[in-house]
Amino acid sequence: FVIEYPYGCAEQRSSKLIVLLNDYCLAKLIGREGDKGEKARKVIVQGIRGLAPFQREDGGFGVWVGDGSSLPYLTAYICRLLQRARDEGLLPEEGGGMLDDAMKYLEEYWKQEQASDEKFYCYWYGSTAFAAKVIAEGGGNADPLINLLMENMPKLPSGALCNLWDAAARSGKKTSAGKIEAAVRSRIIMSGQSGYLRENRDDYYYYYWLDDDVATALALKSFVANTADADMQFRLAKYLVERGRSRERWNTHCNANIFEALAAYVRKQQSSGSRCKAFCFVDDKKVFEAPLGEKDGFEYSKK
Repeated sequence: FVIEYPYGCAEQRSSKLIVLLNDYCLAKLIGREGDKGEKARKVIVQGIRGLAPFQREDGGFGVWVGDGSSLPYLTAYICRLLQRARDEGLLPEEGGGMLDDAMKYLEEYWKQEQASDEKFYCYWYGSTAFAAKVIAEGGGNADPLINLLMENMPKLPSGALCNLWDAAARSGKKTSAGKIEAAVRSRIIMSGQSGYLRENRDDYYYYYWLDDDVATALALKSFVANTADADMQFRLAKYLVERGRSRERWNTHCNANIFEALAAYVRKQQSSGSRCKAFCFVDDKKVFEAPLGEKDGFEYSKK
């Protein structure tokens, strides 16, 4: 869906690249890069170059080329992509300047423009939390943003809480990270073996691409990065997989976040060496259990 999406605003282009980058990283991880690896690298690098016309003089990104204003949430979204590409050695030379300018924009925008209208608070807090995460993961000082957001934590959208959690964890603020984790857990709705993070019902916030599915994807990424809670990770991943089978309408931003979250979950499982167990029951009696092997076969161990 994302790869073949026919339109080309900055968000849609970035979402396509996020999916391609995560797919490329997963292929490398499991040794299935193959002959398509070089082609994928070229497509990602060229795609990043194609984002340059969307960057404005202030360093932020607009939705379309020539837009009159930059969007902080979109700028953080693209910064995150550029950081990941840099870590994988796929950031073109000019991409370094793009990233530096965008980071400077994020470090300054929140000082000049704060939510004065209550109806815009979800978007402002959401953008600022995302900026804090990107700044912290880029090695910058996100403490002023983290402290500001901690004072207003009950107002934060659920997705913003996850980004704030990541920012606090990366900045080494263990006490703050623990408080945010507890707040995130309190908003998770359990349903059977699944769980999802409930997002604020705010029309203006929805306009900027956030909903329950995106919030759950952000939560899965946070639990993977910051905890060893395998049960919660499984529940969130299960919800996202089930939603992928049942949801009729998608958008590129939602798809990219879900793909990235599930890719992070797979990488975590792969790196931990843990294996899923399969159980065989006959007439409610367990006949045997066996872990799934690396080649998707069974390694039998009758019990």
